[in-house]
Amino acid sequence: FTDEQTVLATDADGNALSSVTFNPRDTVKLRVPLRPQNDVCTVHFRISPTVVPGGGDLRELGARFLAFDYERP
Repeated sequence: FTDEQTVLATDADGNALSSVTFNPRDTVKLRVPLRPQNDVCTVHFRISPTVVPGGGDLRELGARFLAFDYERP
């Protein structure tokens, strides 16, 4: 990647919870406020842009997540 990427965190209904835009060589933190629905917290991550390497490799690659931490409210 050479251009900025954005990671958008959404809930199960697609509502935006948090986002971060960063340069490809940066390491950033994304804090996501969890909102339980029926006692379950669901978060989906959308990354833009992504890239397909080609040469028979059809994977869609995006941001790399290094860790997930949960802090109880």
